[in-house]
Amino acid sequence: MPRYDYKCKQCGHVAEHTHSFKVSPEFLCTECEDSPAMSKMMGCPGIAVKNNHVAQRLRDSHFKESEMRQDLRENHMVEKIAQVACPGGIEQVYNEVKASGGATKEKMQKTIEQNEAATRVKQKQWQIGANKRVEKRTIEKTERKKAEAAAKRKITVTMK
Repeated sequence: MPRYDYKCKQCGHVAEHTHSFKVSPEFLCTECEDSPAMSKMMGCPGIAVKNNHVAQRLRDSHFKESEMRQDLRENHMVEKIAQVACPGGIEQVYNEVKASGGATKEKMQKTIEQNEAATRVKQKQWQIGANKRVEKRTIEKTERKKAEAAAKRKITVTMK
């Protein structure tokens, strides 16, 4: 039995129904429960390719295109490619980005290295400052202990 998509004319709800090819029933919308307001939608037909060579070429081109898109995402920082309307298709876009993307990738790598170097310098400065603060506190603590020990050793003589 074939499956058909129906869309409500009132609320736009889409539902799938299975029925015979010869029958054209009317369905009620489950969302708005309106009287027969569901209309059949046109869907994309399934295409079966019988020729093995044609099918193999279609699979190869699909995998090649998906690999190009994945490479652009991962290595060239291209997040999304919409439908390509140029004569060379995705292959032309891929080759152009790859040709010009080398300089961009090198520039980005240089920026990343500069940022990492600046971060290392800041961390080093913070560490030096932290060591100075710890050293200062240690000296103050030692001096305080010495003063307390001297106060304990101090003998007070009172004369009457």
